[in-house]
Amino acid sequence: MSTDVQPREPLRLPGWLKFIVVFLLVVGLIASFIWLMGAAATRRWEQFAADLRAKGQPVTFAEIEAQRTVIPDEINSAKIIEALADELNKLGAPPIDKWVLTFGSAATEDMGNGVPRYVLNASTKFRDQHAAILERLRPIMHMPAGRYSVDYSAPAIQILLPHLSRIRAAGKLVHLDTLLAAADHRAANAVDNVVLQLRLADTLAEEPTLISRLVQIALEGVALRSLEVALLAGELTETDVQRLQAEIDERLKKDSMRPAVLGERAYFVGACDDLLTGRLSAPGLAMVTQPPGAPAWLSFILRLPIWLVRTNQIKGAEMLSQLVDAGDDAAALSAAANNIDVETPKLPKTQVLTKMLMASVSRAIVLHHRITAELRCARAALAAERFRMRTARLPNALDELVPALLDEVPLDPFDAQPLRFKITDDGVVIYSIGENRGDDGGDVALRPKLGQRSMDVGFRLNPKPNQRPMDVGFRLNRLDRRGIVILEDPPPADE
Repeated sequence: MSTDVQPREPLRLPGWLKFIVVFLLVVGLIASFIWLMGAAATRRWEQFAADLRAKGQPVTFAEIEAQRTVIPDEINSAKIIEALADELNKLGAPPIDKWVLTFGSAATEDMGNGVPRYVLNASTKFRDQHAAILERLRPIMHMPAGRYSVDYSAPAIQILLPHLSRIRAAGKLVHLDTLLAAADHRAANAVDNVVLQLRLADTLAEEPTLISRLVQIALEGVALRSLEVALLAGELTETDVQRLQAEIDERLKKDSMRPAVLGERAYFVGACDDLLTGRLSAPGLAMVTQPPGAPAWLSFILRLPIWLVRTNQIKGAEMLSQLVDAGDDAAALSAAANNIDVETPKLPKTQVLTKMLMASVSRAIVLHHRITAELRCARAALAAERFRMRTARLPNALDELVPALLDEVPLDPFDAQPLRFKITDDGVVIYSIGENRGDDGGDVALRPKLGQRSMDVGFRLNPKPNQRPMDVGFRLNRLDRRGIVILEDPPPADE
């Protein structure tokens, strides 16, 4: 007996199940492709970071911190600022007399044409009220450097720098005391205060953030204004001039932008890492951290693809490395900053993180060049003052100072040409052409905003941020044109 074997019908999946299978296969392929892209981008990033480290460049804040100078507490000037935190936070808080130099709303110190007595009285009263702070700041003058207690292990966007406002307040108070010392013909006190202001700026010398560098620049700029007033007030000793010259020389030897640009790159790298780990929420880069107590699945779904973050991380780090590689070369720094500002808006949409996280650095580089120019002008002015002490006259050109007092005529960082020199009715001005890169004849004095009234004697009222000299430089008067005139005029009636 034979039995016919009936062929089996092929297994037929329901339509909905077929859809699920195909969907899962497609999702799996896409996920695998994305994973492979992420793995490849991660390998590229790791190689890029390894190349930087091989050149001795730190990549993260932790690596920067490991390379920073260790400063024992007993000689750490930053510890004094931190101990004065409460007092400095309150310094200059309202109500305050508007005529107080540096702190007041209506008075600033262009003292070449005299200073009203009511301004000196208000300023002296304010200084005396805060004399205890000044005394606690004095030891900084003898300390080599500072290092603040900053938590760089926090998410990059959450690194807090509250000490910056405090050190600015301290610098303003010492600057005020310098002006009063100069007006009172206390030259030795004025010199000590200039050194103290420069040492205050030194507390930020290795801090790896761009904003810290900008505050350091501001502090150094105020110190140089103090120095100009100290020389305006009268004759310093040659020992004092040499001391000040040595302080400025030390600053001109340093690659002062390096910590800031290393920190800017570390900030970018850290922000990308925080996006990958979920320490930073991703949608729209709202710059907020994961809320406390949020479920784990929320952190997971808010993360951006690894390949996207890593490719942005590489691109951003490459761009910022241009600044690191430029060192302290003025032309290279300017070219790198300009390239970053030009290139960033042109990046493709896939570089959205780079576009959002990349800071515009051009202004910071201009300010860096500006303070470099001011330091070089001040250095040359001190050499000119030593020349006057030896010859009883100011030089007729900077070349007269070479090689006895200057190795060479310093260069203007804005155009790499020798600093300019101009003989004036009062003495001389040594100057840089400044950021407009045009020679404005050595006009380095503050001017009121167009249409703004100033006192006839030249004492400036209500200084504005746009009250900038066209050129950048240092004024040095002849000995017979020195001295600060105390004006007995009453305050303006409408003030």
